[in-house]
Amino acid sequence: MKRLFEKKDRQCPVCGKMNGASARYCGKCRYPLPELSTDYEGRCGNCHKLLGGDAYCRYCGTKAGKGSYEPYEDIVQCVYGPMPVDREHVCRKCGYKWTSCKMIDDERFCPRCGGSVNVTEMPGRFSP
Repeated sequence: MKRLFEKKDRQCPVCGKMNGASARYCGKCRYPLPELSTDYEGRCGNCHKLLGGDAYCRYCGTKAGKGSYEPYEDIVQCVYGPMPVDREHVCRKCGYKWTSCKMIDDERFCPRCGGSVNVTEMPGRFSP
């Protein structure tokens, strides 16, 4: 599902200059400005993370199909850091359980009911 939005001026992440909505490069330092996306197919309307068919966002708790649907930067970030950790998530509201293995785990809401979750680290494949 594509959403239309009113283009707004954008601020350069390097020098802070405000640039026109259609600018591709900063008018002051020539830094390339990030492309904005409005493709919300399978994404949360609030935090823009992928939903994967869940009824609620695991990251912010927003119900699928809800949110402000503001344009977002559709970029892939490479993170260097600690080894991934296996974690078990248990919903405090409905009891649904799932596991994840990530370096940084920010899943704080149940994908089924939107309730908050308890997160427990488990010894896993990357444990010493």
